[in-house]
Amino acid sequence: MDGITLGAFFASNIGILFIILFVIGFIWLGVLTFFVYKSHRYSTSLFGETGKENLREILNDHINRVEGVKVKIIDFEKIVTDVQKNGMNHFAKMSIIRFNPYNDTGGDQSFVLALLDERNNGVVISSMHGRQQTRMYAKPIVAGESSDYELSDEEKEAIRKALSLGYK
Repeated sequence: MDGITLGAFFASNIGILFIILFVIGFIWLGVLTFFVYKSHRYSTSLFGETGKENLREILNDHINRVEGVKVKIIDFEKIVTDVQKNGMNHFAKMSIIRFNPYNDTGGDQSFVLALLDERNNGVVISSMHGRQQTRMYAKPIVAGESSDYELSDEEKEAIRKALSLGYK
């Protein structure tokens, strides 16, 4: 730059400098727009289309929903516990043994039915079928045994089979 001062250089090339600054500004605007768009896409994917104005509203809404879910989970746990307690009283173990108690009749028309709950309490029902009559007996079972009545071999077998079929 022979004898041309910096001020004179800028003055004579002001149009070119303006165009260069404009191009640099335009490129910078494009870069910033790209990052803003990328940030907006990320926040939209993170928070979804909630319609909320700021992050605080979104987080408060989320916390309220989580609290509602906690209450429902506690309610469901109580229901499951009640169902488990009540289920202990329903017949869960059953077996039937068919047999022929008399030599003069054909077929295994007689049977023993054992019905026990989860605590091995229940009843054993015996039906004795003969040519002239049918008799039925019911005996209470407590903890897998009958303390009040004598059990026949078939009744003991039905109880043993029912106990083996129960849930572990």
